[in-house]
Amino acid sequence: MTEQRLHTPKYIADLIAAYLTEEITAPQQEELDRWLNASGDHQRILDSYMDEEALLIRLFQPDMLDGAAAWEKFVRDHPFPEATSMQNKETVKKPGAFRRFVQIAAVFLIIAVLVGSVSYILLKKESHTGADNASVKMSAVPLNPGPSAGGPGHLKKDLSPGRKRGFITLADKTILRLEDYPVGLIRRQGPVSIFKSDSGIISYQGPGGVPGDSLYNGVSTPPGGWYEVRLPDDSKVYLNAASSIRFPVVFSGKKRVVELEGEAWFEVSPKKDLPFCVQLKKGEQITVTGTAFNVTAYPGDSLVRTTLSRGAVHLDMIVAGRKGPLRVSLRPGSQSVFNRNTGRNDTLADEKVIKAAFAWKEGRYDYYNASLQTIVQELQRWYNVKINSPELPDERFTISGSRSENASTVLDQLVRICPIKYSISDNEINISQIAGTP
Repeated sequence: MTEQRLHTPKYIADLIAAYLTEEITAPQQEELDRWLNASGDHQRILDSYMDEEALLIRLFQPDMLDGAAAWEKFVRDHPFPEATSMQNKETVKKPGAFRRFVQIAAVFLIIAVLVGSVSYILLKKESHTGADNASVKMSAVPLNPGPSAGGPGHLKKDLSPGRKRGFITLADKTILRLEDYPVGLIRRQGPVSIFKSDSGIISYQGPGGVPGDSLYNGVSTPPGGWYEVRLPDDSKVYLNAASSIRFPVVFSGKKRVVELEGEAWFEVSPKKDLPFCVQLKKGEQITVTGTAFNVTAYPGDSLVRTTLSRGAVHLDMIVAGRKGPLRVSLRPGSQSVFNRNTGRNDTLADEKVIKAAFAWKEGRYDYYNASLQTIVQELQRWYNVKINSPELPDERFTISGSRSENASTVLDQLVRICPIKYSISDNEINISQIAGTP
């Protein structure tokens, strides 16, 4: 499928229609995912057709569709008894047949909205005013681009932020995409049931202390994703982009041991006689009882950062040539920065550093005295993009903002304080130093 076809209104409508009526094929699902990943606003469009109550309101206000005649024709062509009842304002139940009616009606709405006289959907318009930024940026996806770059329909390319999405890997290595499952029971693993809540939280529920620790599950997020999971002991874990956690479906030993790659925020359920241990890829281990903390340990990164919000944390770090691990204890409001290459650990207690470490979980980015390389690495993960940056200034910067902003918003901040320029092309960002700057 060409990129041009993906920007055709009718084709997008067909993909959404197939998804709503549960008749979507695997190739269609991949193409719909590409469209959704192109903009957070695309996901909001899809979500608007998933809300049955809101959909019914829209369906029975046909003037919103530019003409009641179209709606009347639709009802005649789809003679569901429930449709007539709703038109007569009678109270009806919503059995499976009616749900099917709503799905088909949603298709009507999609096509009516997407395939009209307007050739593209303007998804988002951000106006930035003030001395620092007097420009107006357009963030949209042209569904019918103009004939040439810079001509009618041409809009500046941008990249949308990450969104809630993740995967479960079951004990038999089956991988489930969490967006594909409705609220309720997802699977059973031994004595434990996996549920998805109304807010999308995954939880493991079942009897504790029974055999089952030989069954391991994993929850992971792709680049451009995040997810929340509640472990079998009721501990909460928030996974940042490109991260994964592996754990037994039942904690039945003397310790609660989980394995982490990437970044996660933990809120550990207090169990004084059953320590909670986070094992990292290269052998490091973090031990707690009941506490809240953040760990950043991506594969390939030389630095492991552990930041404590409340409670107590003990870290055992592997140092080459040292007999036994290096043990570090943290107090609330402090951060351990362990260098895997040198074996050195620094403990920081700067309030701004601590705040920056916790920002992502609150839906913000907060870089305090961060290197440009660090910022670029995090942007790659959050926006699921390849960033080409062969030469970056060896400087440190402090910027902050909402993680729900498009990539250009963050990059524009950097441009104002750093001698760089950037361009966005397809799923790549090119950053270069401005010529003539040191």
